[in-house]
Amino acid sequence: MDPDIPFLKSQTPKRSFDSCKEFQLQRLSNRYSLANGALDRGARRDERKNGDLFESVF
Repeated sequence: MDPDIPFLKSQTPKRSFDSCKEFQLQRLSNRYSLANGALDRGARRDERKNGDLFESVF
């Protein structure tokens, strides 16, 4: 943190800032894992249906 900005430093406690960043990262990873799970399920379902995995994904 820049020491020339004491106001900003006093307004942003480090702990809450870190937990906010952690929360955003958690939401991102949740979103990606949900998307990947949906992709996996869709690909597997299509693979059973027509046997061609490449065609079903693209």
